[in-house]
Amino acid sequence: MKSILWITLILTYTSVAFAQQTDEVIPPVRLNIFEELDQNSMHNGYVTIKGSPEINELIHLHTAINKNNKHISGFRIQIFSGSSYDHPIEELQLFKENFEKDFPDIPAYLNYFDPDFKIRVGNFRNRLDCIPTLKKIRRKYPSCYAVKTDIPISDLDKLSQKNTLPPIEEEEEEIE
Repeated sequence: MKSILWITLILTYTSVAFAQQTDEVIPPVRLNIFEELDQNSMHNGYVTIKGSPEINELIHLHTAINKNNKHISGFRIQIFSGSSYDHPIEELQLFKENFEKDFPDIPAYLNYFDPDFKIRVGNFRNRLDCIPTLKKIRRKYPSCYAVKTDIPISDLDKLSQKNTLPPIEEEEEEIE
């Protein structure tokens, strides 16, 4: 019984390994980071890197792949989702504009995912970053929630140029 399990695992591994091989090779972008580290700096310091050239090639390949990726995985807060059959685009634009009036510091996006429209707001790198803003938005939109999504890096650049959101004033809850 164990031998059948091992044979199955080996066959699965080899088929996956062969399936993932491609003929397309991404040429590594040559960055001068290693050459710059090898040169003396203006303060006469130096760095010696000891390692195999294959590691350097992997670093170059990793850098090239990341340069081609224009999105990162992040979070946005979804405040509306509705069928394209039930909601005309003008109504959705008005909904988005009203949100932008209520929260001018938070960017809003109207997206179409067949057959639904979704209005999502904010640009957050992780769920923890979006919690304070989520609490703030829930006062006006109680059914909103955080959604994992791909965020264009250009949207994060716009956000980093703005000042951060003002701190949220916590309302004291009365205990009855």
